[in-house]
Formats: sequence, C-alpha cells, structure tokens
Amino acid sequence: MAGLNEYECEMLDAVLEAFGKQDGLTWQQLLDIFGDDEDFALSLIDVLVEYGLVSEAGNVTGRKLPLMINREPKALLFMQSGGFLKRYFETADIREEEPITSVPTRLKYFKYLLIAAALIVIVSAFFIYYMMLHHLKH
Repeated sequence: MAGLNEYECEMLDAVLEAFGKQDGLTWQQLLDIFGDDEDFALSLIDVLVEYGLVSEAGNVTGRKLPLMINREPKALLFMQSGGFLKRYFETADIREEEPITSVPTRLKYFKYLLIAAALIVIVSAFFIYYMMLHHLKH
C-alpha cells in the first residue's frame, strides 16, 4: 500500500464494494461515490487498474473518467481477504514495530551517552581529588 493513506484505502474499498452483484460501474456512479471529485476518482481508479482489480471501458466526451469500469475476477478474492484497508493496517503495524534507526534519533541517544560519560569523568576526577587531599592530611 505504498503511497496510499487510510482514507484512500477506504475509498478504494468503497468502489470495490459498490459493485455489489453487478460487474460494472458507470462514470456517474463513480462520481456519486467520490462526491463529484473527478480528479480524485480518476487517481484511485488508476490504482485499481494498476492492481488489476478493474478494467476501463469507453470514454465520455469532456470527462476524465471512463464510461464504465468493470470488475475483474480477482477483485472478489481481494475484497474477501480484507481489501486495501486490511493491507494498509498490516503495513502500518509493521512500520510501528521497526526499530528506531533514524539519524536524528541515533544522534540524540549519542548526545545522552556523551553527557553520561562526561558526568562519570567529572565524578571520578572529584573522587580522586578528594582521596588525594584526604591522603595528604594523614
């Protein structure tokens, strides 16, 4: 689900669910789903085509959307296995479990390590100085 956010995955699933028992959706049905946002609809239809879940049929003069989109057989199996949202959340869970390895984070921890080392050196120096003074008095 690289590059897709949760809302886009939701909308992709909504398009696939809108087929119901029919095998095709008209451009008007697509506009209804996407609240007349033809550019957004087209971008997500392109994703569905890229995944091989739908195919486009025909053109409408003056419209960006195809006359109709047809559901491909693998779309049913795709939705039965959880659709785009399930895959989105699986990917999000994996990203959350990845170890912290970003450069700024490593630098932050390195800074704390240096501060701790400096404190140890200062305390050790003070202890040695104290011991030497105490030893000289006796």
